[in-house]
Amino acid sequence: MKNRPKMFVSSNFTVASDTTVELVDCKVIEYVGWNMDSANAFTSEFKGDVLLEQWDIYFDGHPAVFIDRLESYETKELLII
Repeated sequence: MKNRPKMFVSSNFTVASDTTVELVDCKVIEYVGWNMDSANAFTSEFKGDVLLEQWDIYFDGHPAVFIDRLESYETKELLII
């Protein structure tokens, strides 16, 4: 079984204007006492063209809130595959 990269996204993240966020085969998981030392990436802002493939995304909140927040920004496009 292949280890998937892990990303922590803070609850107050932002999305820059004219941004495309594409999530392909990603799992959005609620952060609950997870060891931050094993994260491959930390982010509080998405900008430019973002393509995330096969990431485990740990969000400081419910996964539905993460998706709703991404969709609420005026982004060029949000693709979830």
